[in-house]
Amino acid sequence: MYKRIPVFHVANTVSLMGLFFSLWSIRSLFEGNTDFAIILFVLSGLCDLFDGKFARLFKRDAFQQQMGEYIDSFVDMVSFVALPVIFLFHFVSGMTLPLVLAVFYAIYGIHRLGYFHIIKEDEFIGVPLTYITLALTVTYTFFSLFSATGTALFRAAIVLLFILLPLGFVWNRPVRRPSGKMYLLFIGLAIFVLVVIGSRL
Repeated sequence: MYKRIPVFHVANTVSLMGLFFSLWSIRSLFEGNTDFAIILFVLSGLCDLFDGKFARLFKRDAFQQQMGEYIDSFVDMVSFVALPVIFLFHFVSGMTLPLVLAVFYAIYGIHRLGYFHIIKEDEFIGVPLTYITLALTVTYTFFSLFSATGTALFRAAIVLLFILLPLGFVWNRPVRRPSGKMYLLFIGLAIFVLVVIGSRL
């Protein structure tokens, strides 16, 4: 009789929804549906914004809490490391530059995730990994308003993002966790992207 290891808990549902949206976004990029992929990326980011609050609604033992932390980090690896790299390859052509930027971004992103498995503090050090969601989608949305996502200026903006954000990931400076007005700002920017890009589908 088949038995599974006791890993799943309903508290992880929102994190896994974020994984679903990220994988769907990757598929949409491969199919050439960039606008829809951007929308799914935003939804993935919103899941990450609220997955912790959702998980704390449930009573979990130490094992389940630790599993939740690992699941969240592994989902982040897909959603905020792998998926942005695929966006990078999609937006920036060439053999060398996109690959160098992708390796640079992935190494710094992975090191940040590993670092926060070691230290567990209420205050972030450096820029949170999930900020790539807003930075990338808002940049794409802004340029799309002027039908300029195929321009060299847009590609330069994407390259700049993949240089500055990784440096921010490992910046040894305290950054407060998002709360209150920051949540409202993130949600407002997400709605902006969803409305502008969604209106074109």
